Amino acid sequence: QVPQRSYQSDQRQQVLRQQQQRLLLLRHASKCPHDNGNCPVTPHCAGMKKLWKHIAECKDQQCQTAHCVSSRYVLSHYHRCKDPRCAVCGPVRDAIQRNHEKAKQALKQHGTTVS
Repeated sequence: QVPQRSYQSDQRQQVLRQQQQRLLLLRHASKCPHDNGNCPVTPHCAGMKKLWKHIAECKDQQCQTAHCVSSRYVLSHYHRCKDPRCAVCGPVRDAIQRNHEKAKQALKQHGTTVS
């Protein structure tokens, strides 16, 4: 039998990973120039673009659209959160920063500068 605390900890970790993944996928979808499912980065892009558009308009607290309420909740938290050690936002901000640094390095190698 699995101890209750371990199970709850695993559940919490899974929820955190899903929230982090949702934030990163929504961020990607909001910036991705590809449409009609042609994104080479993630197969979830087209669905996330649809969700992103829906979220921008939706104000229904009991919306039945898949992932709408939970996505609005985690986005709202992310925008308000100032804690660098936040279990949800910290790793997402770190991933975005690493990605930004990687892009800057790539541009530098090609002789282009970005601020």
